[in-house]
Amino acid sequence: MALDQLGEFKAALADLDNQVILDRFYYSRQALMLDGDAEAQLRRSVAKNFGVAMRDVIVTGSAKLGFTIVAKEKRPIFSPFADESDIDIAIISADLFTSLWKDAAAFVVEHGQGSWPDANSFRKYLLRGWLRPDRLPKTAEFPRSKAWFDFFRLLTASGEYGPYKITGGVYYDEQFWETYAASSFDSCRLAIETPI
Repeated sequence: MALDQLGEFKAALADLDNQVILDRFYYSRQALMLDGDAEAQLRRSVAKNFGVAMRDVIVTGSAKLGFTIVAKEKRPIFSPFADESDIDIAIISADLFTSLWKDAAAFVVEHGQGSWPDANSFRKYLLRGWLRPDRLPKTAEFPRSKAWFDFFRLLTASGEYGPYKITGGVYYDEQFWETYAASSFDSCRLAIETPI
């Protein structure tokens, strides 16, 4: 089934614009690697924990498509979803984004820039409207990091969504998320045009 969807996805890259691809593969289909009930339950759990609407929680990445569209070390583009794959969640919420950003800024004021080694990486993603929790301060003085990862660790450990690690990121709004996704589609087109 993932191979069928990969072929369809590649054909869509050749023929359709990014918005139509988003609509077709992300907004109108269930995740390929979760059944419909499991996807809804997962999205509901994330929405409830972070106080956002369920419509603002999206399963993305290879769990959604059945293959990766972002090349990673030891995992080339279009690799099928596998045992070592994650279930990636995008949370689209200006309120959550701003709240985490303000807390991170307050952390710098209180503890100094030197206490946050990933600050530059955090800024890089912030510019793109994407807040990566793995780039937040990782100290006891910033308890929101621990709370974030404890939640996803427990969700993963529940085993309700398979043996896969579940991770999440926060986008300020839908436009930033769609821009990120569209840039991945452009990378896929380039990979098809210039295979290694």
